[in-house]
Amino acid sequence: MIRVNDPALYNASLQLLERFTGRSYYGRLVQIFLACKHYGRLIPRVGATQGIDVGTFQRLVDDMYEKPSRRPHPSVAILFSNNHLRRTGVAGPGMGAANIWRNNFNIQKGFGCYATPTKLANPAFRNQSRTVCPHLVTAVPGQLAGAHCDIEPRGRYRREDHYKVFRIDPATREHFVYDPADVAHYQPIVLAPGGRRLPIVPLIIGLYFDSDLAAGRTQIDVGDFLMDFDFLPSEAIAYFDDDPSLPENAAIAAIAAGGLAWSRIAVPAAPMPVAPAPLPGIPMPVHPRGRRGAPPVVPVAAPPTAPPAGGHWWDAEQAVRKVLEDDGWIVLDVSRFGVGYDMRAHKAGTTRHVEVKSSAGRCAPLLTQNEYNEAKRLRQEYVLAVVENFDPVQPVSVWWVQDPARLTLGARTMTAFSLARSAWLPSATANIP
Repeated sequence: MIRVNDPALYNASLQLLERFTGRSYYGRLVQIFLACKHYGRLIPRVGATQGIDVGTFQRLVDDMYEKPSRRPHPSVAILFSNNHLRRTGVAGPGMGAANIWRNNFNIQKGFGCYATPTKLANPAFRNQSRTVCPHLVTAVPGQLAGAHCDIEPRGRYRREDHYKVFRIDPATREHFVYDPADVAHYQPIVLAPGGRRLPIVPLIIGLYFDSDLAAGRTQIDVGDFLMDFDFLPSEAIAYFDDDPSLPENAAIAAIAAGGLAWSRIAVPAAPMPVAPAPLPGIPMPVHPRGRRGAPPVVPVAAPPTAPPAGGHWWDAEQAVRKVLEDDGWIVLDVSRFGVGYDMRAHKAGTTRHVEVKSSAGRCAPLLTQNEYNEAKRLRQEYVLAVVENFDPVQPVSVWWVQDPARLTLGARTMTAFSLARSAWLPSATANIP
């Protein structure tokens, strides 16, 4: 097991990841890729009927890498630069709003593309150099700098020539990610310079330390990481090095009190397939740094999570989640993480932290100390979803109470906070705030 709650191991892990990858590594794009793996279908794939707005996409990535104990607060870890930055849109003293991920989603860095899903499904088009793209309109012949796309003239290039990763709908500006399970496409991006696989121990510590991902766990095994990020063993072998003798893995084990031990990635029974030969007249896709990819892997769908045993609270949470999703919100269930609310919802650049309180009759919600602290911290972003007279077989009605910390709450000796119905009902609305 790998200990993920030790600040010294976290600091060392970021230093090792930075040294291992180097300045030329596109670490922020790799962090976005890992977020797409973790969130699964919450990030629409190329070919889906509805995409995700880029503001919501950025906030989801922020959520995954937020480190509350680090400064600036709230802080987002930039894993491969040994750095922490303000969340997207948050301004610092004398500084504008933070912009951590945005450039990676646009055409300027060469990762975004306005072409149709059909074109992006074609590896010859998807992996070709931008300099030979049929939609390229150059400002200076033979140069990308200042060039634009004839599908969307407002999309301007810089000098960077990369694989296409995101589709941008030219009409709605919604984003879609190309299939994160295609190892052939992503291996050249994820591998460090020289074709080296990422050291898995510092990566796991960097991801899970001070993060909702840990869900209260202090130790994470390699198998936990693969499950949390939906990596098949064959995918994991293509990207990550779990060898205890790898200097970066060994360095962390050496400074950990009592050492570290972890399970190894299971080698697939069948041999790894050989990369296919290039098609006639079409070169094998090559990363700008000259690294070649491995063949794609078809993912296996995970079975749905069964509801927990107990009362109707879980049914009430799922009913509220459906109300939000039907209204166009992207909803993350974080109830098992103990973060002070049940769901994090994103829509068109807006974030709401939703705590569900339900009752079979009238409801006087009790807030735990943790929930109350988060309500005071988040204010307008914190919303109580109050469900009265809940019946799991009947249509649900939800009262939404925004910023409940502004209301009068009565403290009880159990350190929960009682919100009388007469206190919350006058401030409630039938519309999602």
